[in-house]
Amino acid sequence: MRAQWEPGGSDRPARRLSAENSGRPCGRPYAAGMILGLSGTLEGVNAAPSGTAPGAVRVGYARCSTDGQDVVVQTEQLLGLGVSEDRIYIDRGFSGTTGRNRGGLDQALTAVWPPSVFTVTKFDRFARNMAEANQILTDLSDRGVPFGLGASVYDWNDPFGRLFLQTLAMVAEFEAGYVGGSES
Repeated sequence: MRAQWEPGGSDRPARRLSAENSGRPCGRPYAAGMILGLSGTLEGVNAAPSGTAPGAVRVGYARCSTDGQDVVVQTEQLLGLGVSEDRIYIDRGFSGTTGRNRGGLDQALTAVWPPSVFTVTKFDRFARNMAEANQILTDLSDRGVPFGLGASVYDWNDPFGRLFLQTLAMVAEFEAGYVGGSES
């Protein structure tokens, strides 16, 4: 069966429709602009690289926990995902367990607008507690901005997308607590 797509508009991205119910999006990561996978095409339709809609801008965020750590690997990965160097925002010396005083995160969140994609290389670089992750992802969704994790783009309003991202937030929070507890 061929994949069916609902075209996007100025206020929302295109989305893949499920076979059972043509009005419901599939419970899978989606990318605006009719993109599946990394091949760059879908049944002969040209698509933008790295899971973005044509004309969409990826805005990247990178974080390291201590001033002694480096964000070179994250920055290189973001560049490889199509984030331009001037659209990468960085925080150094922050644990990620709270968004307070994370100027890079604030700037990145301010810089995204539809159809741009807020992009991180690893979930725990973005948030390490469930409450903050839920708050930020809800805000992005309310503004029509999808969340990019690596080359995949997730829809916070889709039950699968929400479950997957909440699970990552839960694991990141556990990991932060476990590591923090073992250091004391």
